[in-house]
Amino acid sequence: MGNEKSALSGLEIDEKAIEVTDFWLHHSATIGGANPEVISVFISEPSLHSSANFGKPSPLERSAK
Repeated sequence: MGNEKSALSGLEIDEKAIEVTDFWLHHSATIGGANPEVISVFISEPSLHSSANFGKPSPLERSAK
């Protein structure tokens, strides 16, 4: 988990989301270099949550720990 400042150098995240849920956006991304790799990036957005969690972690936050 992190933010834009903690992103890997050479990481290019596709603008269009593959999947949008109530808790996250799922994007495809590429890490450049000698052997480019395609990875999945999950972005949690509080504005996507359908209801307030009142301090409870979202499913994405629970899975990441």
